[in-house]
Amino acid sequence: MKLRLSREAQLGLLATGAAVGLFFGLNYLKGHSVFQRYNTYYAVFENADNLSTSDKVLYRGYKVGQVQELRFNPRTGEVLVGFEVLREIPLPIDSRATITNLDLLGTKGLWLVPGIASQLAADGDTLLDSLATGTFDKVLQEVRPVKEKLDQLLAQLNQTAAHLNVLLDGRGGVVPQTFGSVRTLAERTSAELAPTAAQLRQTLSELDRTLTELRPRLTQTLQSVERLSDSTARRLPSLVARLDSSAAQLHTTLTALNEGQGSLGLLLRDSSLYRDLDKTTVSLRLLLEELRLRPERFVHFSIFGSRRRTDE
Repeated sequence: MKLRLSREAQLGLLATGAAVGLFFGLNYLKGHSVFQRYNTYYAVFENADNLSTSDKVLYRGYKVGQVQELRFNPRTGEVLVGFEVLREIPLPIDSRATITNLDLLGTKGLWLVPGIASQLAADGDTLLDSLATGTFDKVLQEVRPVKEKLDQLLAQLNQTAAHLNVLLDGRGGVVPQTFGSVRTLAERTSAELAPTAAQLRQTLSELDRTLTELRPRLTQTLQSVERLSDSTARRLPSLVARLDSSAAQLHTTLTALNEGQGSLGLLLRDSSLYRDLDKTTVSLRLLLEELRLRPERFVHFSIFGSRRRTDE
């Protein structure tokens, strides 16, 4: 027998299914699992620092829950933050909940810092709070001055680009005139250098032809120099031997002179011989002087002859 449901029962089942699906869908979108059990804790902050519901709750870098509610107390000026944590996560009673940046985009979240107490926090307890500067906060603080400098640099680059556009603009006339002057100068220089280049090519051609003609002569000259060098090299030992022999003979002669051997040695060593030679030289000079003044006493010449003088 086939069971038939009334239209009211069908509508009731459809509404129930839709409600269940909506419940699971909303929890899924919130990142909340309905099959896991959570404990709810609270923390009081003087500044919520843009924290919002559904933000992550991290324990040792692992997501263990999310922020459930934020309530502002106008009487004290504080913000009560309620958040849930997986029940299997043990939190000592002195644990802290810290609001921090989770990334460079400034996404906020709660960072649980476990305490050291032996007593664990119970469901509904209020944990200690702190508004700490996390790792990303430090990075942002260091990046902020760099960002300001980059902004200044970009502004300067924009200003430089604007000036460059003015210079390159054809209406300004500065760069086009400069390019025109350079082009005119280049054309004039090219026209003036053309004859010089032709002369240079002709000179190089003549030089190449001259070198071609002189190459055989240079080769012969080098060969002659090489033969002369070889001949000199072959004769050099005999020349050196002769030079050594002459030096030895000169040394022997000088030694003999120093020892008073021979006439020249006696002249150098014996002073009496020098004095005799000096006297002989003086006598010879007197004799020559007498011969010059009175030649008739030494030479007699007569065509008819002469008688012997009695006074002689």
